[in-house]
Amino acid sequence: MPNEICVPVIPPKLKVSFCNPKLTLGRINDLYFGNAANPFADWTSLSEWNTRLDNDTLDDATKIRFLSIIGSKPKPERTKIPYSQNRNYHTTPVHTIPFKVDETSQENYEFLQFLDENPEYSPNVWYPDADYLYGGNAGIPVSITMDHIITESDKELNYFEGVIEWTDKHPVRIPNPLA
Repeated sequence: MPNEICVPVIPPKLKVSFCNPKLTLGRINDLYFGNAANPFADWTSLSEWNTRLDNDTLDDATKIRFLSIIGSKPKPERTKIPYSQNRNYHTTPVHTIPFKVDETSQENYEFLQFLDENPEYSPNVWYPDADYLYGGNAGIPVSITMDHIITESDKELNYFEGVIEWTDKHPVRIPNPLA
């Protein structure tokens, strides 16, 4: 039966407001790095974020590292695969966050070297836009690569250029408690 409806689905509520639209500005300014073994008890809690954000402590695996970036999140890639009876299968989306780091400090360079030496490193990441924070209590398990770029001009900043990738549905989001 080609026109058979298998399961009736009611979509969630939607909101459109001509007078008060909810708009969000772009650009990702920060990345937060943690690990899967130490999720947040409550990632909506500003006090928990304040106790965990720390770029210096080396002997506490619960600490979350942070990096200032210039980044974006383009449309994820997915493949549409046609199959019998004019149906389509859509693969799980592959998300990327391309980013630049303009603070080329020795510590940040050592992070770049760490990524070179540990290509299987898979941190859990959280990322914000202007209003929201994405990632959930555990963050998003990602792969990350980063390279050093030395510009041709002495009037331009050198930078690190990287990309974060993961394959999954879109992550959960909350109003950003760090905003």
